[in-house]
Order: sequence, then C-alpha cells, then structure tokens
Amino acid sequence: VVALIIVFSFGKLSTANLNTNISSSFIENDVVVARDQYGVVSIEADNRLDAAFAMGYVHAQERYFQMDLLRKSAAGELASIFGSGAINTDSSRRLHRIRSRAQAIFEQLPLEEQELLERYAAGANTGLSDLSVKPWEYIALGVSPELWKPVDSLIVPFAMFFDLNDETAYYDHVRSEFNRVAPESLKAFLTPRYYRHDSPLVEFSPSELSIPDDFGLRQSSEIATYYDLEKDSAIGSNNWATNGPRTESGRAILANDMHLMIRVPNIWFRAQLNITNQLPVTGVTLPGAPLIVVGSNTRVAWGFTNSYGDWSDRIRLELSEDKTQYRTRGGMVDIIEYAEVIDVKNAEPVVLTVRETQWGPIPSIDSNESIRWLAHHPDAINLNLLSMENATNLDQAHEVCQRSGLPPQNCVVADAEGNIGWTIAGRIPKRINIDYRLPITWEIADVSWNGWLEPEEYPRIVNPENGAIWTANSKVVVGSELNKIGWGAYDLGARGAQIRDNLLSLDGANEFDSLAVAYDYRGVFYQRWAEHLTQLTANTNQATLDDVHRYVSQWDGLAAHDSIAFSVVFDFRNAMINEIYQRVGEVLIEHHETTLTPRDFTRVSRGEDPVWLLLQEQPEHWLPSQYTSWREFQQAVLLRVVNRWVSEDGTLGEQAQWHRSNDATIDHPLAVALPDGINQLLRGLIHMEDIPLNGSSNMPLVQHGKLGASEHLIVSPGREDQALFNMPGGQSGNPFSPYYSDGHEAWATGVGLPFLPQATEHRFTISAKPNSL
Repeated sequence: VVALIIVFSFGKLSTANLNTNISSSFIENDVVVARDQYGVVSIEADNRLDAAFAMGYVHAQERYFQMDLLRKSAAGELASIFGSGAINTDSSRRLHRIRSRAQAIFEQLPLEEQELLERYAAGANTGLSDLSVKPWEYIALGVSPELWKPVDSLIVPFAMFFDLNDETAYYDHVRSEFNRVAPESLKAFLTPRYYRHDSPLVEFSPSELSIPDDFGLRQSSEIATYYDLEKDSAIGSNNWATNGPRTESGRAILANDMHLMIRVPNIWFRAQLNITNQLPVTGVTLPGAPLIVVGSNTRVAWGFTNSYGDWSDRIRLELSEDKTQYRTRGGMVDIIEYAEVIDVKNAEPVVLTVRETQWGPIPSIDSNESIRWLAHHPDAINLNLLSMENATNLDQAHEVCQRSGLPPQNCVVADAEGNIGWTIAGRIPKRINIDYRLPITWEIADVSWNGWLEPEEYPRIVNPENGAIWTANSKVVVGSELNKIGWGAYDLGARGAQIRDNLLSLDGANEFDSLAVAYDYRGVFYQRWAEHLTQLTANTNQATLDDVHRYVSQWDGLAAHDSIAFSVVFDFRNAMINEIYQRVGEVLIEHHETTLTPRDFTRVSRGEDPVWLLLQEQPEHWLPSQYTSWREFQQAVLLRVVNRWVSEDGTLGEQAQWHRSNDATIDHPLAVALPDGINQLLRGLIHMEDIPLNGSSNMPLVQHGKLGASEHLIVSPGREDQALFNMPGGQSGNPFSPYYSDGHEAWATGVGLPFLPQATEHRFTISAKPNSL
C-alpha cells in the first residue's frame, strides 16, 4: 500500500520538464530543447559542450535511475541501493575494479574531452535537481540518488563490455578442459572451425566432419537432464547495407538492429543534435554518456553488432608456495592486493580483496590463472566515437570506428555517395600465431597481446561485387583476417545467411523492404528439422506423437507467436543437441577428473553440424545403452519436450503455442526489489504491455524471451526524411510521462515510425547566465 501511494503521489511530480525555460552558468550560449509526439529530443546549440550539457540535462530528467543502474552495475555498487541480495553480483564486478580503471582513463583524456564529460555531468546534476521530487524509484527504495560524476560517463560503457564480452574468459576454461580430456577425433568432430551454416562476406569451405570410431555414448548409462541451451545462449543483433545499384533511390541503405535484454525503459534514448557549423546528427544515445552511439549525419550512417571475437584470455601462472608471488620474465613479482569496499544498504560494508598480476585479476584464492580482458586496458575506452558526428565519407567513418574505444563491434557504414563497408569498431590487440581459444602460459603472455593494430591493419570489406554487406554475430571473415579478431563464441551464421538471401533477392529496394527483412520470422534454418520430425513421428500409433506429426507436417514455416509446430521443432532441436553434448560430458567426466559439469560441455560449440550428422548416420556406438534404436532414443527426447504441454487426452493444446515458452515480459528493473503483490498491482503501470511476439533465434527477427531487438533503424544518408525507426518502450523512464510507452506497439508489430524528429510539441530554452562559462 505504501509503495502504491508513493508511486501515484510522487510519480507525476518527478516527470521531466517539457516547457519551462531555465538558465545555467554551465553553458556559453542559449540552447533549445524540443520534443516531438514520441518524445524524441532535438537539441540546438552553438557548440558541442553546450549540447553535452543539454543532453545530460534531458537524460537525467527522463532516465536518471537507468543511468544510475548502469554505473552501479558496471562498478559493482548495486548493493548500496538494493541491499545484501546484490552482494554476489557486485563482487563479480569488483574483481575488475572498474571505477579505479575508469578514473585512470579519465585522467589521461585530452582536456577538451574531460571538459565535455564535466559539462555533461553538470547537465545531469542540474536535470536531477530540477525535478520537483527525486525519481520515484528512489522513493520506493528508500534511498537518495548520488550526483553524477564526469568519470561515471566512462563507467557506463563498461556495462556494455560486461553485456557483450566473456569477461572471465570462461570459454577458454571450458575449451581447455574439453581438449585435455577428449580424444583428438572427438575434438575434431565436436568443434568444427566452420559450420555449413556460416555466412561470411567472403568465400569459405565448411569443415568436413567424421564421426569418431574411438568414442561413443554406449558407455553412458545416466540419462542426461534436459536443459534448454538456447534460452541461455541465444544471441542476436543484425546490420546490413545495400549499395546504390540495388536500391530504388540509387542511394545506399543501412539497417541496424542491436539485440539486448529488453528492459523498462529501453536502453537507448533517441536524440538529434543540431550544432552550429556541424552536420546534423540523429540517432540513439546511451543515457549516462554524451555520444550518439548509432545513427546518421546526412553524409554517413553507421550501425553496430557485437563482433563475438576473442577479447579475453586466461593466463596460466607459476605461483610461489604461499601464493603471494608469481613468475614473470623478470623473475618473481608480488601479487598486488586491493581492498574493494562494497557498501550495503541497511547492513555493514563488505570488504573484498582483489588480487592482481600485471596481466589482470586472479579470479579466486585457489586459482592459478589470471584474467586478461580487453576492458582492463587503459586504451579500452575513449571518446573517439564523437568524431563520427562529422565524418563525411566511408573511409573517414571506418577510421573513426577503428580508433574508437568501445566493446569491439561489427561496424557497417553507408555513405551518401552510395558506398558501403564493414570493419571492426574498437581496439584490436596485435596477436602472435598461437591458439587463443585456450589458456596462455605466462612465458608468452607479454608478447601474445603486443600493442594495437593500426587502422590500415584492420579487417575491412568495402563495396563487394554483390552490392550487399551483412553481419549477424557470426563469422564475417575467415583465415588470417578472422585470426585478428579471434575465435570467440560466434553464432551459427544461419541468421546472416537468411539476411543475405533476402538482400540479394531484392531489386530496387526501399526502406520498407529493408524493414521487412528485419521482421522476417520465417524459420528457414529449422525447415530440415521439421522434415526430420515429420518422419520421426510418422505411423507411431501413439496419441502424443501422432499429434506432433499432425502439427509439424502442416507447419507453415513461421516462428509465429501462436505456432505449436515451431515450439516443438525448436525445443526438439535444442533438446537433442543438449542431450548428446551432456552425454559426451558424462562419459568424459566418468573417465577423467575435471571441474566441468555435463552442462558445461554444451558450451564447447554450437553443436548443429555434429548432431545433425549423428541423426543422419545413426552409428550404433553413439546410441545410449538404454535404447534399442535411434528412433526410440529420439522419440524419448521428443516426449520429454512435449509432455509438459500434453492435455489429458494426450494431445497438444494452447499451452504449446510458441509465445507460452518464449514469453517476452518486459519489466521495470525495480520489480526485483518490490514484493510480488505490489508488482502485480503495478504491472499495468510500470511494465510494458505483454504482447505475444513472433520470432526466434537463427532468423532475422531474433526474439527469444527477454532478448530482442533494442531498436530497428533503416536509413539512407541524405534521405533521412524517409528513414524508419522503432524501439521497445518509450523515451521516458517515468510511467507518468506521456512518453513512457509511446512506440512500443509499433516495435512489437513491425510498424516503422519516422527516424527524424517530427513536429515540435514541447520546447524550452536553457539560457546562459551572464556569468556563464
């Protein structure tokens, strides 16, 4: 009851200023801030510093709690507002000492960039203080917001590093243990370098697989636990570009949809900067930072997807007997210890001791490895992306990407001359010729990352002959160029292949055609699994399997929210891959001592090609001992999948519809701190409307649980008035704002809204005080 009173009484009082003029001594000249019907902000300023102040002001007024969560999440400070339940999360982040590293980065920035962050912070703190009451979330939690510091804008990008990288190099550990206990034939079989579904921008040859004769599953007597791998590991993000000859207008078109965990409010905030003597730039910003992250400036448009390269290593140490020193090329060196103090709401602080080598932190007291992560390096984050606002062609835009400090991304650019290109945005370490998928010995650690690649050394593809570029978290290049990026946890490539085929089938495409590609939820990749299931369930004379056969044999090929057939096909595929990989793990664990669990073995590779080959060839020595045939084995796995949906009469019903297991409930983060009863009462107010969504993994419209497109952008540089955009949720983080959920339904249903700000509905001026800077 108290929470309800708080929300309703103070929620409206903490909404943003839309029309009241203000003044500040932190700007040099007047700044105009306007909003359109969707709350998209336009800032008119005479210089970039004044624009940064205004951006900080608006971000804080609409999204201060989100900004606060981003910095606290990255820095390991959530327990200060959520209490002891956040200590474990904070401890995992404190291992990386992000606040200290961000401070060191801030101190080495050029003075003009420091001043930019200072102006942004001044704007944020002014925006916060100008609210009639503090944001409602703080009232509900019983805490007060801390002021924004300039260094906090460098901490916020670290939150993206955590979201997008393997910060503990866990995959190195899994692959190392697998390589240690598995025979060579099994390694070659289960971990192919190139899948048949890979879709790089260059020619490649998929790995040829052979089922091992010296290993099988007959040795495994345990029944593997069904575990939905895809729910844990589904990834998304697409971008693509088509050049002038392939489009209706004769101009290049860029499309970008960055997939992240969907939250309330959405991670991005839409803005346009109109600065005197600079190109107008429109796009999305990340509240907490004064940059346009993705967008267009009328001359170039740029978009990002996560590269999934290898950006972290495990370094094997030689420790002294008392574990206080480690060996380097210069001899034994002391391990440095740092005391990280975690403030806990309504409890005593917790002191965490972080032990570090010159290569990075040691994850635990009993570990003999150090973690080296790109984010630890002082050059990992910078403000070079600011230069994109004034880039005028593809070459300039690519160099901006290559010199920018951010989590390494696939950067796709289109320019107003019709050029298109791909490169990596973010710093790339120079590597030597070793296998970085496995832990590295201390003897070579110093030279295994030796400086940074220069822009001319970066992998890059410009104006390919087919007139199209696409990325989808899978391998974009192969061979030596891929070695520069590293062998990370890439997606299969089926999604990229479907985008590629869609693009190459278009002739005279326009922005709406490109939006249709973004919302394509055809299950092309799953078609062969549907055909396989149709054969597997034919003539069984068993009610449940007969019902599966009826649905799957009539499947329309769509991952529609109400599809029963797709639910069965999707979950059966996942279950078979997990079943086989976990059984492999059980056999290896039974014969070798290892720290891995059967579930860990599902992370060895994506699993598609090896499992598909097993199902086609059905070797007897790979059939688990409790089954008499592969048909029986597969039907048993299938029944475990569908029995949770079966009605009393043995048939499948509405509970098997895809959206039932692919629920995309989009909640406010405060939900974790409120009692269930209060959450239910507030559901219609603070959470987004539950709309059954189409889509899945391995297709352009990636929608899997809370993972979905955080934005859709379709733009042709110089034709921004025809560009399309949508995103889940709205501009504001306050449920009493008119912009809290505007645009959410359009995002869910695939209706493209205008990219540019529309007619002004609200406007105010920030006046420079006479004693201003």
